[in-house]
Amino acid sequence: MHHSFPRFGKWRGAYYEPNYGQYQPKLTLLLEKGDYTVTFIEPATLAVLQESKIESTGGKTEIVCPMYTLDLAVKIIRQGE
Repeated sequence: MHHSFPRFGKWRGAYYEPNYGQYQPKLTLLLEKGDYTVTFIEPATLAVLQESKIESTGGKTEIVCPMYTLDLAVKIIRQGE
């Protein structure tokens, strides 16, 4: 996830302007029944911000992201695959 605004400059062309802040969204995902490992990664540093195990009964599963300031990558791996 990335927080930025598109900008269109006369000399630079199109670019994105970062929108730094304090973000902590909740994600609702449709996951098959099973156990998963969810890893949240800060792309700029590749630091793992949080890793947790979740269980889905099938259907909608809600996960809460850790606090971040600009970008967040989410990796979800089903266990036993």
